[in-house]
Amino acid sequence: QGDVQSHVGKKTDAVNTLREALYAADAGRYEDLRVRALIALITVLADQSKLEDAWVTSRTAEAASTRLSDPEQYKADWYSANAWILFRDGKYDESADAFHRAIAAAERAEGANPVRLARMYSRAGGVLGEAGHFDEAFELLGRADATFSRVLGPDHPARIATAVNRSAVLLNQGRGADALATADAALALAARVLPPQVGTLANLYNNRAEGLYELGRFDEAIDSGRRAVEIGRAVFGPKSVTTAACMINVAEPLAGAGRYEEAVAVFSELLSNIEPNVDANHEWLAEARAGRGAANVALHRWRMAIPDLERALVTYATIVRKTVPARGYQALAQAALARALWETGVRTPRVAELTASARAAFEALHDDAHARDVTAWAKAHAIVLSAP
Repeated sequence: QGDVQSHVGKKTDAVNTLREALYAADAGRYEDLRVRALIALITVLADQSKLEDAWVTSRTAEAASTRLSDPEQYKADWYSANAWILFRDGKYDESADAFHRAIAAAERAEGANPVRLARMYSRAGGVLGEAGHFDEAFELLGRADATFSRVLGPDHPARIATAVNRSAVLLNQGRGADALATADAALALAARVLPPQVGTLANLYNNRAEGLYELGRFDEAIDSGRRAVEIGRAVFGPKSVTTAACMINVAEPLAGAGRYEEAVAVFSELLSNIEPNVDANHEWLAEARAGRGAANVALHRWRMAIPDLERALVTYATIVRKTVPARGYQALAQAALARALWETGVRTPRVAELTASARAAFEALHDDAHARDVTAWAKAHAIVLSAP
């Protein structure tokens, strides 16, 4: 029951149910049940941004499994649960490695359950997309969707969760129109088979909002993002990283529509909600700081913008493999910081270096509008741009 509640997004209910299962297992000394409940609890705690609790539960599960006659039968699920903690902490490459171990263990197991494998493929595909391994991500997502359709039926909700991951990978490739089409098709299926307030829908509306934003359809993006936030707060809680991701896709289109004060307010709320719960270099913190800093630059709040932009660039410098959105936000932060420094009287070579790097990144991303804006600003201020 707890596992089902988790899959449909009822995270608090899932925590309570799984804890009850643990108490029952302890009372009856049912070690198999105890380990299964602990592993299921790991992912639920990670989804609620309770990462330390999730790691403690993971260690407890590992220790409990050593008392079983066949501890290896739980290794795949345990690796998968650990991968999900790493993913929620923004450590995408480490998460991808853990998912590889989980898949290898699951495929070695005798009589592997195809649906269990498909769920693992779906989650692993989403994580590999975040880490930039797009070909492998799409291959795993395709295998997951084909299995769900064949074994569970074409209208099963499991296919919607896979569509969430597929649309996210498409966004990370910069394919906003394809991501939007994937999200809309999944929402049509969800309208037939899901209740109106489950976690999967928050993620779908969120990806839809990002796709609309990428296409310049800001008002529609704001509406979709707000629907995602509404569901995210109800299902995951206001301080979860999932809700934070949804808030980003409200703030970004607000800024795109020129509603900078509103964007700053949303970015600020987001940062206050999740800063205590995630690693200081989490990518979403960088994105929110870059967005708030750029919005403050648009409002001519130069000195207020600089700390956010500097911190965002420090974080982006630590990310080895950046997604398309991350590269775009890094370039946005570079361009905004160059302007803020200039307007506060800084005339060092760093201003030209930041501007040149931003322009090169925008050109590489085929973001011609931002590249033109950066070039025009540099020309207007007699800043000579060389290759970064």
